[in-house]
Amino acid sequence: MIAVTYAGLDEWHQSLRALAGGRVRDVALDAIGAGLAQALVLFYAKWRSNFVVPTEFSADAAEQ
Repeated sequence: MIAVTYAGLDEWHQSLRALAGGRVRDVALDAIGAGLAQALVLFYAKWRSNFVVPTEFSADAAEQ
């Protein structure tokens, strides 16, 4: 939501300038990019949680 809000405000700001124009399409592209980035992070977190840390490398073993 932050990325979409920022993109909307940026396009609104561009619409106020003479040489630039604000486009709804740009906001949609930013929203798609933010959604894909979030999905990638979620996928990576789930993928990473499938790995098991051997006990000799765990934090508990380092304290002993």
